[in-house]
Amino acid sequence: MKFISLLIALTALLLSSGCAPDASKVCSHLSEVYKGNVDPPGYLSEQARCIEHFEMRKKQYGVNSYRREVECILGSTRVFDVKDCTEKENKKMK
Repeated sequence: MKFISLLIALTALLLSSGCAPDASKVCSHLSEVYKGNVDPPGYLSEQARCIEHFEMRKKQYGVNSYRREVECILGSTRVFDVKDCTEKENKKMK
């Protein structure tokens, strides 16, 4: 019985962590959205810093919150929409 519970828990963990978009994909998308913008976020100054920013958010807020935020960002084509995605997740975490 314990084995089955453990198996279910591991399967759920693998499914939840494997479905979130990769941080590098999010950073590439953000670079395109912010192209030509005079005031991009500081973490967009270099790809490694951007990836680190999103990996930290994933650890801090959890995979589900990270997934919601980055899926929203990947669906956005305007700077205003990207900011709205992040603000919505930040409010949920407070």
